[in-house]
Amino acid sequence: MGELLDMKAVAKQLGCSKAHVSKLINGKVKGTTVLPTVHLGRSKRVIASTFEEWLRHNEAHGVNK
Repeated sequence: MGELLDMKAVAKQLGCSKAHVSKLINGKVKGTTVLPTVHLGRSKRVIASTFEEWLRHNEAHGVNK
């Protein structure tokens, strides 16, 4: 497995709030796919390589295309 990112780190990379990252994880943002996570008890982490793949996919298949 690769580096694990918490919601704060993902939010910083995306330039958004942790609440918005939570919506991405829960599939509540129209025009994006669900952001995959690893559950560690009550917390959720995102594998860095999966996050990069998710970004590329959503950039290529965005609703603005």
